[in-house]
Amino acid sequence: LSHFARGRLLELRGYEVGSGNLLAPQGRGKRTLDATWGEAFNLWGQSQRVTATYSTERDATMIAEVRLSGSLPAPHEAVGLSYDIAHRPRLGQWAYKLHARLLGGRVTAATPFIPAGGPALMCGAPSVTELELRHAFGPVGARSTLLCREGLLKLDAAAELAGGQRLTADVEVPVGPQRWPVLQVELGYSAQLHAGRRVCATVTNRQRAMFELLDAKSEPGALWVVGTSFPMNGRAVEAPRKHVALTLRRRWGAK
Repeated sequence: LSHFARGRLLELRGYEVGSGNLLAPQGRGKRTLDATWGEAFNLWGQSQRVTATYSTERDATMIAEVRLSGSLPAPHEAVGLSYDIAHRPRLGQWAYKLHARLLGGRVTAATPFIPAGGPALMCGAPSVTELELRHAFGPVGARSTLLCREGLLKLDAAAELAGGQRLTADVEVPVGPQRWPVLQVELGYSAQLHAGRRVCATVTNRQRAMFELLDAKSEPGALWVVGTSFPMNGRAVEAPRKHVALTLRRRWGAK
């Protein structure tokens, strides 16, 4: 992979192999391979980056998506402008995004991907798709984010505690016409076991729990992730192979 990337003037940023669900019946556990190549450069004094991603989970082709993103000249130093152009080679689809940042907030105007078969470089009509507000508060590194995105209102908060511990809370509410306001809540906790190893736990109001152990110490330059998820209604005990998922992933480089 590194030789392939260098031969095309793109630096291998990182890749990951995944086992799929180790507890699934034979043939149902989907193995995955994800890789990211990227190269940064300057254009007119602004930072830019081109990236290419490959994923066996999303596409059968070699390259799943190619992106060009970067900063644009802004009228004032307090304003930040950036763009994102995405192309899916196998489907012939394009999409564009324009981000504007000001005083801790961000507004995103974007176009959706259109079905394959349309004219080259074409996409859907642009619209304001995201409004994001960030706020930091408290003496323990707490912060909150309010995000409005096309029929979704999301509020998340996080706090850094002593000893490398971290608490998170995420709340999502679908909004708009023809949507039933079903509240989705996710609470998370993570802690540093010791240098290079971390444990994460998440529970949701949908009666599901997830645990992950991240190990960057056992193998220098790689990150091993062991994860499991299961329902909290007793089905995991009754039929573990049907309701419990166990995965193993290995990452190299920056993802």
